[in-house]
Amino acid sequence: MRRVVLASVGVVVALIGLPSPTGGTSHADVGPGARRCFDVSGSAGDAAIVNLTPVGARADGYGLLVSSDVQEPPTASNVNYSAGSVAPNVAVVPIGADGQVCFVNAQHSSVHLVADQLGVIDADSYQPATPSGAPQRALDTRAVGVPEPPADPSDIVHGRQLTAANTGLRAAGFVYDVATDTFKHPVDGALRRSGTIRTSRDGQVIANVDVEGAIIVEHDNVTIRNCRVRYDGTVYGIDARSTSPVGTLIEYCDITHIGPEPHEAYGIFLSRGTARYLNIYGWQAGFIAGTDTRIEYSRITDLRAISGTHGTGGSADGGSNISFYRNYIEGNTSAALALYSRSPFHGVSVRENYFDASTRPSFCLNAGDNKNGTGVNTDIKVVGNVFGTTKYPECGQFGTHYRWDPTRPGAQWCDNRLSTGVPVGREVGC
Repeated sequence: MRRVVLASVGVVVALIGLPSPTGGTSHADVGPGARRCFDVSGSAGDAAIVNLTPVGARADGYGLLVSSDVQEPPTASNVNYSAGSVAPNVAVVPIGADGQVCFVNAQHSSVHLVADQLGVIDADSYQPATPSGAPQRALDTRAVGVPEPPADPSDIVHGRQLTAANTGLRAAGFVYDVATDTFKHPVDGALRRSGTIRTSRDGQVIANVDVEGAIIVEHDNVTIRNCRVRYDGTVYGIDARSTSPVGTLIEYCDITHIGPEPHEAYGIFLSRGTARYLNIYGWQAGFIAGTDTRIEYSRITDLRAISGTHGTGGSADGGSNISFYRNYIEGNTSAALALYSRSPFHGVSVRENYFDASTRPSFCLNAGDNKNGTGVNTDIKVVGNVFGTTKYPECGQFGTHYRWDPTRPGAQWCDNRLSTGVPVGREVGC
């Protein structure tokens, strides 16, 4: 039997009766939400049989064993532990291309871990429950009456299908209690209350939090997941751009403004990252996006009009490789989505979104306003979008769109329609 120890050696020796290793080396525990990978016997694609023993947890929690090839673990568990417990359990998982498997700890508590490899199943003889090899939860009797898990993104075929029920925390399985004004998950429990959070390290995971204030990202590859942000200031609810971080992921969050007047306040400020399954509401503007940014499957509604300002559901202010995909975006005093470029756009995809008016938007889509007049916008593609007619016959007070220039290099305008089915605009580059 091959033994891999990921723990404080002194603690494990005392609990499982092993001889103390020479030198008494100490290893860090596995922190909340952390991922620890280790080598196992066998070849890539084979299945490793591993006995997991969480030791010395500070609170109740659970862990999941996955192949090192799996980047986004599912909601499931291989082993559950209590505060101070020693809780062994066997897991079987495919070996990754690098010869490793990984223990992924839940967000609840740090824990030490002993991992004992018991054997290997040949790839030809192993049939995992899921294509990734991660567990598939087959039954949880505690979840009676709880909403179904979030749909796979491929099940949402257009932004018009997004609601408060399939975006934000509810899409991650959280249930809102009106009486206590709290969100609670049937397995993970209630969100942790917090004031403003400022990141402290690269790769940090901020999850299951109820923030009264802002989240400020100052490091690379930060993940923000399962959160409620209630902000009352005049800047950004989640700021993942001011200090130029890269690799930010924001998902399954409700982001709202709770102040009396959100003058020049934006739900998220994002560059070089991805935002998905967000429920953003109550802002002067829902978001500002920059270079290398993707916003998808998000709902931006209930914008608050402020006299003398240009409010939008969301906007981009120049750059390249920007994508808006399958979102539901209501407008404000200016537009639902506005491509206001302070520098030229080079590669913007606006695909399969649903735009609608809320107060008095001039147009539903500003399709490329080069405000500073320098440079040429290129490769702006507007495809398969629906322009709502519930408040105005042509989506916006003055029409569906503005500042579209079909003569620019790479321009594409295809299959855009009013919600009544009437085509919008002249087809270009289809």
